[in-house]
Amino acid sequence: MTASTDASGAPVILTEVRNRIGIITLNRPERRNALNGALIEALDVAVQEMADNPEAKIVVLTGARRATTGPWARRRAPPRTI
Repeated sequence: MTASTDASGAPVILTEVRNRIGIITLNRPERRNALNGALIEALDVAVQEMADNPEAKIVVLTGARRATTGPWARRRAPPRTI
């Protein structure tokens, strides 16, 4: 699991590797997993960690609970390239 957390201390990204499949879970279900600056930064780190992990042969990006990734959060972060 990566170290980035939201204001409540909950991790905004969860990562794991199962059966050579890297799984990155966006963990902001209360915001329907909408992207914001903190989530984008954590996603960047998580993707790099998966790229560096020899056990992860493919990566699946998913969202926590029923909510899937939406567009940007209402409080937009400055544009950034991942």
